[in-house]
Amino acid sequence: MQGLRTYRVATMDRRLGFLVLLAGWAAGGCAGGGRSEPVVVLRTEDFIADPATMPTTVAPSPTVPVRSASVSPVEEANVPTRPVSQEPLTINDVSVESGVPRVQPGVEARASESPVLVDAKIGEINGRPIRVDDLLRDIGPRLAAIALTKMMAPEEWRAIGLEPQEGRIVTRGNWLDLAEVLFRGELSRILKDELLAAEARAALKPQQRAGLRNFVRESTAVQRRSLGGSQAELERQLRVNNQNEHRFGREVEARVLISMQLEEKVKKRSRASWKDVKRYYDRNIEAFQPPATATFRIISCRADNADAVAAIRESLAAGKPFAEVASLPANQYNAEGGGLFGDGKTVIRGDYATATPFAVDEFNAAAQKLKPGQFTPEPVERTDRSDNKLLVWLYLESLQSESKSLADPDVQLNIVDRLNYSAQLAGEQAYIERLVRRATFSDLDQMVQELVNIAADRYWPPGP
Repeated sequence: MQGLRTYRVATMDRRLGFLVLLAGWAAGGCAGGGRSEPVVVLRTEDFIADPATMPTTVAPSPTVPVRSASVSPVEEANVPTRPVSQEPLTINDVSVESGVPRVQPGVEARASESPVLVDAKIGEINGRPIRVDDLLRDIGPRLAAIALTKMMAPEEWRAIGLEPQEGRIVTRGNWLDLAEVLFRGELSRILKDELLAAEARAALKPQQRAGLRNFVRESTAVQRRSLGGSQAELERQLRVNNQNEHRFGREVEARVLISMQLEEKVKKRSRASWKDVKRYYDRNIEAFQPPATATFRIISCRADNADAVAAIRESLAAGKPFAEVASLPANQYNAEGGGLFGDGKTVIRGDYATATPFAVDEFNAAAQKLKPGQFTPEPVERTDRSDNKLLVWLYLESLQSESKSLADPDVQLNIVDRLNYSAQLAGEQAYIERLVRRATFSDLDQMVQELVNIAADRYWPPGP
């Protein structure tokens, strides 16, 4: 609305300037000519080239006295004037007249439509008016889409304390709960930003104020240049986003002020020490040193199956890939999966040289001697439940460890970032709470409830 008012004022100024220019031009012409030109009264027909487009009925224009160059102001004051006609102005089948609308006797006057709230002020935060349209600009389309589709995203379900379920239909109660969460979050953000910006603005020195004004002007100029240097295109783009140049500048200024204030009051005081980093690493050792995982493949066959044993030995001796040999029909352990053990990820706890990934001691003793890419040169002998003698070859395909030492610079930076972020959140919250205690703003609960009611009337009114 402010942008529209600005446009109208600017248009009015141009019109007044144009009228003044015409008045000056006309006065100059009269004075320079030394004589008065005859006054010519133009008619409607003079502006219409095609007579067929003439209006059927045109009310006579009121007589307006024209001041002659030879008439003094005193004489002009005595010229009788005719009042503007109060008769209705009729063009084609449309008539316009002043006064209260006429209503036929016995007919009740009713509005053609129900009243619609265009915009309203619901409160203030540090002197800044909070208007409905500003809150619905971003949240409104989201609420309207949910009301139409009766579907919400998983994070929206969780925002109202419910777990998302496939095919779950959004009820009006769910929708109202989400609207309250969204409006409360947005009002809290506005409150925080307003308080931080106001605090930073009050602490600015004169030269800092001047620098900030220059920065805002340059930001607006950069935005204009990105649109081809057109002021009209800049204003159009801002109107699309429910903004104007003044509001855009205020938002740029607020972002700078908020960043300055948080840096000065919070971030500078939230710096993790080396002792903090080491303590965090020790307390979260499992996250930085998780167990390693190994991938094993196995070939197993009965010792009395001489042909199968010979085929396996010859293939391994020929250098064929272990997984290929393990896929032979002679392998009695997961030949379809190339002899893959388990799901391919066997957890290795502690040092691999002493690890026990298998339930059979003989297998563990053989596996502990392997390195990635090696298999047992001689098979391990064991007896199955049917008392059959088996020959088993083990192959360590890979050994992966994601353990990260505190000496790793990346680990240190990661811990520092986490600690600083947590400290900044806590410091920012405490600082905001101090500002809130001495700030003036309307009741948040009341504003939230008013916004929810307005949104419900607009997007999901009560009904069957």
